[in-house]
Amino acid sequence: MFKKISVLISLVVMLSVNAMAVLLPLNNKSTKELSDAIPTYFVPQGYVFSIWSLIYLALIGYAVYQLLPRTKDNLKLHSMAWLFVLNALANAGWIFLWHYEYVATSVLLMLVILGSLIGIYTLMGIGKEKVSKSEYWFTHFPFSLYLGWISVATIANIAAALHVHEWSGWGIAPQTWSVIMLVVATALTLTMLLRHRDYVFAGVIIWAVIGIGRNFSDETAILWTSLASIVIIVIAIVLRLIKDLRKK
Repeated sequence: MFKKISVLISLVVMLSVNAMAVLLPLNNKSTKELSDAIPTYFVPQGYVFSIWSLIYLALIGYAVYQLLPRTKDNLKLHSMAWLFVLNALANAGWIFLWHYEYVATSVLLMLVILGSLIGIYTLMGIGKEKVSKSEYWFTHFPFSLYLGWISVATIANIAAALHVHEWSGWGIAPQTWSVIMLVVATALTLTMLLRHRDYVFAGVIIWAVIGIGRNFSDETAILWTSLASIVIIVIAIVLRLIKDLRKK
């Protein structure tokens, strides 16, 4: 029960800090203002960030679900509890660092968020084990969704930190780096589909890539790479679905 209450409290802390960032806002600057002040070519249009509402709702569902008496013998939920606590506190800390413009330091906490999510994802056996519908919707779905978005956010965070510190990019144009990162994101998504049948993760990447393509529609290379990425991922989803249906 101590673990379960800790999960709930850490989520409340995370949600409270994120609410403060929007309502106050922290350091008198909104998250969007700070993002716009660091021009990189891997940031989607503003509406794309509304996915956080779905992530928060899904995580609330998880926090309530893991409190239920019927989950008391779920060893997977017990084993990942402290990783979630670490994740939630790192998320809250990241908000403070970002709003007070410690961009480079914020990357360290973003990596903690990403690493803890990978740990949770692995411990839960997402895409590897069959679970009940309730366990899927309250554990597998939230963390597939969350990991998909943080995978994109980590790339964007690193790009912002490099820009702030005036990294030359080894002479490679920032637009070209954006194309490279889109290719990396696409390759990662294909891997997740192949190894974990994770359609939620793939959907999140499509959502983010659409936003990036629309945000930089005047950059031909980024636009066409975004379109190609979306087409490739959609085709991979269809092929994976066909393969899964044939097994049934």
